[in-house]
Amino acid sequence: MEKNLSKSGQEIKRNDTCPYFAGRKSILAIEPICWFCKYAGFDLKSDKLPERGICCYPEEQNE
Repeated sequence: MEKNLSKSGQEIKRNDTCPYFAGRKSILAIEPICWFCKYAGFDLKSDKLPERGICCYPEEQNE
């Protein structure tokens, strides 16, 4: 039985990682961490850099 490694719907931190990482199209320096993942829901338009977000896998975010 395969363990579900998705963090979908869970709170994530910027430096978290998972096997479903897919880089955002708008980020040039991509590292395989949630902060740069197209499935991560961080409030990137905030004045402060958000420390936590929500994993929205498999829904791609438009940020």
